[in-house]
Amino acid sequence: MLERVTHFVAMKSLERYKEVRRVQIVFSERGGLSLPQMGAYYDWIKQQSRNDNLFLPWGDLDWETLRLDLFRVNQLPRLRVARCLISTEKILR
Repeated sequence: MLERVTHFVAMKSLERYKEVRRVQIVFSERGGLSLPQMGAYYDWIKQQSRNDNLFLPWGDLDWETLRLDLFRVNQLPRLRVARCLISTEKILR
């Protein structure tokens, strides 16, 4: 899903603002997932991308839309996909 979100944001922000806007990643710390672990995962998939050796076959992220310093933790017990998509639309407004 993140691949699609990053490509969507890149496409729509270029249309609306004539520049690529960034995506803010917000997730819940549950099941042991923490911000440092998410950062390590980000680094891992970025390295795969650089090596053209993606673990998952769904395509690459649009790296121009992502920055590690825009990863955030929300203390809500659950974040839903719908919130993710709503937040993406807010970024583009």
